[in-house]
Amino acid sequence: PEGASAAIPDNFPSDVPVYPGSQPAQGRGVDVDGKPLAAVQLVTNDSPEDVYEFYRSNLESQGWTIESADPAGAGTAINASKGDSCRTSLLIQPAEGGGTDVFIITEC
Repeated sequence: PEGASAAIPDNFPSDVPVYPGSQPAQGRGVDVDGKPLAAVQLVTNDSPEDVYEFYRSNLESQGWTIESADPAGAGTAINASKGDSCRTSLLIQPAEGGGTDVFIITEC
C-alpha cells in the first residue's frame, strides 16, 4: 500500500510487543485528528498457536486488557485496550506456505 514500508512504524507503541524473531513485512504510521495510528504486518515461522499464546500473555503483562480473543476465519482476532485512550487489534493467521502472519493495528 502507498506509504507502507517493511519496517515497524516510529509511532508503534512500545508496550505492544513485537513477536520475537518475526520480520516486518509492511508497516505504516499516521496521525489522524491528533491521534497516532500504526499498522504493521509481521511474519514468523512459528505456529499461530504459539503466536497467540505469546500475545495473550504478553499484552496482559504490559497492562493491556484483552476484551476479546475470537476465532476469525482461519485465524484468531485479539482486541485489547489500555486505559481510555489506547486500543490494539491483532489478527493472527496461518501464512501461505507455513508459519504465521500477524497483523497489528494500534490507536494510541
